[in-house]
Amino acid sequence: MEKDPNINFKKEVLKALHKGIISKVEAKECLKRDFLKQEIPIFYIQEPKKSPLSIYVDGLEKIGIINPLIRLDGSFPE
Repeated sequence: MEKDPNINFKKEVLKALHKGIISKVEAKECLKRDFLKQEIPIFYIQEPKKSPLSIYVDGLEKIGIINPLIRLDGSFPE
């Protein structure tokens, strides 16, 4: 799946961080791993009522690129 040119990934990361969707650690992992130059994985699929970035981070956890983290809302990743 090709990266949508209309999505500014860095901006989405910062927006999700500001809204509390992801933590500083998650945001740092997303930005430092150079995902901006790569294709967006298949698991980057929008679901209703769920942030695309949250779905992306969940996918990164599932394939082992980043370690599962405790969410700001107190829930644990599955």
